[in-house]
Formats: sequence, structure tokens, C-alpha cells
Amino acid sequence: MRIRVNSFRLRSPKVAEAVKLLVFSDVHDNEAVFDGLLETARREAPDYICLVGDTLDEADCETASLVEWIGKLARLAPVVIGLGNHEIFTCDGLFTRGEPFENRDFYEAVEKIENCVLLKDEFAVWEADKGVVFSALNMPDSWYQAREDRAEFRRTVKRLAADEAMKGISAGRFQVMLSHSPNGWLHRGKLLERQEFRILDKVDLILCGHNHGGLVPLAMRPFLKNHGFVGPNVKIFQPHAYGYWTDGQTSLILSDGVTKFAETSGLAKVGRALNRLYVPDVESITIVPGEQYELVQER
Repeated sequence: MRIRVNSFRLRSPKVAEAVKLLVFSDVHDNEAVFDGLLETARREAPDYICLVGDTLDEADCETASLVEWIGKLARLAPVVIGLGNHEIFTCDGLFTRGEPFENRDFYEAVEKIENCVLLKDEFAVWEADKGVVFSALNMPDSWYQAREDRAEFRRTVKRLAADEAMKGISAGRFQVMLSHSPNGWLHRGKLLERQEFRILDKVDLILCGHNHGGLVPLAMRPFLKNHGFVGPNVKIFQPHAYGYWTDGQTSLILSDGVTKFAETSGLAKVGRALNRLYVPDVESITIVPGEQYELVQER
């Protein structure tokens, strides 16, 4: 299976040695990609593997094969997992939603995997080796059902900026935040205003997915200015559908995602056909020492 690896190099004075992240978003429990992603992880040889949400396709699905696959990844490198909207509700199709739901059996099974860290709380932190700290901002089901209301997101971010867990993070370590949806962080092509949202002073890199690249082929992207054809919640002309953004010493990298059409979309048969047309995307990010913060896409 062909998998597109989008490679980035990030320079930061906060690391003393190179650290490589491999990012998978929107796997959607797609067993057809498990072997290809595992082989990609072997080839890329990352220091950490990040699953940034929608690893499940819906919260109440059977997860035995998915847990087994995560266990295989964890033998290659530590796996850090955040939550997406598909982890926290059941699905009834394209235009309707099911009920909020948390798959406790999945959580417990993943937490038993050696070398695997599940960041499942609203805001959770794991201090890793190599001078890196991982955190996750997991927005609730109500936020996704409210079509990712910007005002609610901003209230949440401001509240978390005063959280004791955030206060306790060392300012001298490189901070990676898993935050499944980029749609709260970005407005009119820019990150939130740093002067108002001081949480960005402590976050060096935000990893997102969720928008599935707006289902826009690469050849058409120069003409659409980061807008997609469609996004989650059937958003037509989805803004911020793909790309990466930097403001000061904080960057956000948005993955197109592994699986473009979920089985639970209500278009399962069409989706399977289209998934064969859209190549799965993963991100390989190498963080290297440098006097000045700089993010560059290499390929």
C-alpha cells in the first residue's frame, strides 16, 4: 500500500538532540491500512508515534484488532494517544449523530500496553524523555455537536491556561500538544492571538487532524488557499482544511489523515472506493537543535 509521508524539520533551542515524531491521525479503525502504517513506522524509525484522534471509528465499536495493532506500534517506539470526536460518541450516519459514549474497555486495554500512553482527560500531560513533554487537549462531545463553536473553544483554552497541570510544565522543555481539531486554534488563516491566549507561550507544536484535507487533491491546492471541498459536520468549503501555520515559536501541523472516509460516514460503499483513490497521509517531524525556532516542510 502506498502511504504518503509528509516530512518536516523543526529547529528549536529547547532540544539538545534530534527527536523524531511520526504522526497518525484519523485512522478510523481501518484494518486495511494497519500493515502499511506499521511498515512506515519501521522504516521511519521515530522516537515517538503520535495518534492524534479518531483512531476509533466510533466509540462503541469492537477494538480487539486495533488494540493489537497499537501494541505492535509500541514495540517500535513509545505511542502517545489523544482523543478525537469518534472516540467519544456513537455514529448514526452522515447527517445524524448518536449518543455520547466512552469505550472504557478500549481505554483499559490500551493502558495495559507497555510503552503506550493514553491522554484521555480534558487536558493531560506526559513528560517524556529527550527533553519533550506531550499534552492533549480533548474537547467534549458537546463542542463537536455545536459545530466546534469558536467562543466555547476560547473559553476552554483560557481556563486551561490557569490549570495547575499547565502551570507545572517546565518552560524549558519542548511542548507537543495533541489537539484533534484545528478549527478552534485557527481563525482567518492565523493561530489564536498570542497576547490574549498565553497558553501558546508554553506550546511549541500543536498536532491536529480531523478535516481530512478537505478532500482536495494536491494538484488543486494552490488555487484554494487552504480551503477544502467539505469538512466534518458537512461543512462546505471548509476553511483551514490542510497545511501548517507558525506564529512566533508555536506551529500547528494539520494532517490530512490516514482514512479519508470513515465506515460510519453513511457512505460506506462509496467511501471504500474513494479511500482507494486518496492516499493515506502521515507526518514525519524531526525536531533538531537550533538557535532560532523554524519549521520547514521538506517534502
